[in-house]
Parts: sequence; C-alpha cells; structure tokens
Amino acid sequence: MILLRSEKANFCITGCSLQDSTIIFIIGTVCADLSSYGINDQFAAESKIILNIIAAATNSLEPLDPIAALGEALPGIPGEDYPILFEVPETAFGCEGRVEGGLYADSETECQAFHICVASAESALDKYSFLCPNGTIFNQDYFVCDWWFNFDCANAEGLYFRNEEVAAEREASSNNGNTGNDLNGSASGTYQQPSVAPGSSYAPQSSYSSSS
Repeated sequence: MILLRSEKANFCITGCSLQDSTIIFIIGTVCADLSSYGINDQFAAESKIILNIIAAATNSLEPLDPIAALGEALPGIPGEDYPILFEVPETAFGCEGRVEGGLYADSETECQAFHICVASAESALDKYSFLCPNGTIFNQDYFVCDWWFNFDCANAEGLYFRNEEVAAEREASSNNGNTGNDLNGSASGTYQQPSVAPGSSYAPQSSYSSSS
C-alpha cells in the first residue's frame, strides 16, 4: 500500500473511504467533498495539491483495478494461485468437538477464511468466522494471516492439533499464575513476520493452485 503522509491525514492510493480524520483517495479521484466534512481551507488546499501531484505522476484519472493491483504487488495469479474472496462463504466447517478458543483455517476456502470456536451460554461452541485480506491465508501453524506463499493450505487440517497444544500451555500458565494469552505458544519466539514478496524468480507451486 502506498501512503503519502500529511500532517493531518494519510492519503492512500488503493481505496476510497472517509473514516474519522483519515481521507483515502483513488488516484486522481477525490472520494468526498472535503469542505462538507468541516475540514479547514488550508488543509483542503493542501489536499488538492497532493492530489494534483498524484494525478500528474500517473497521467490518468482512471481508478485502479484492485485485482490487477494485487497481481502486480504479489507473486502468482489472483484467483488461481491464491483465493480472492470478499466475504466468508458457507462451508461445512463446524465447532463440534473442537477446542474452546481454538482457531481453525477453513480448507474449503483455500485457508483464506478461518474460524474461532467460542463457548456459548448453552455450553456448546459457537463458530465465529473471519476472512484474511486478499493475498494472505490463515497460517494454521502460527495462527496468523500470512502471505499465501508462506503456508501450504493442504497442511492446515493436519495442524489443527496445535490448538490442543496451545490450550494445554494456557492451562499450565494459568495454574502458574500467568494469564497465558500467547496464542502462538512456544512457537512465538521463532516465527518470522511475512517477508516482502519475492521477485521475478518466483514460480507458482502446483500445491497452491485453486481446487476449483
């Protein structure tokens, strides 16, 4: 994501919304009338200058295609080498027999969706579903949304037992007076944050191909 920082706001070139004091632009297109949100004239003028610089640099007023931008930013082909869902679909995953508080990648979504099993008042486990951002999938080994090329979704269900390990570590920590809130357990000390996508040497792996 490309950011142009102002003293009073961040200008982002990949989306379009107004939230609190953050104003987001698509290249060359103002998403909202600045004056209608009570922003002072000086800041409005500053905003227009920055926007003009962006438009001049790109020489285009066309909004970005988010899927095309994703394909340029990450290795692989969106929708083929990794999923590009915009909402959590209905799948067969259920929380019956799962670990309370467990996090589970959903292999039916190629691991872009994951579920948390939470105890309800009826002593059953309710399912809460979430979606990793496009270009990332749920890494079952470390319980994080990771770059799609850092984790093979085919291994996800075989790593569900990690929830049992974390639950046991949490209970042991609780008995020792520690709250035990580290979901990553003993692995947290060795996990490396997602790295910058590799360059042209990348070749898509067949194991990551869409199951469709």
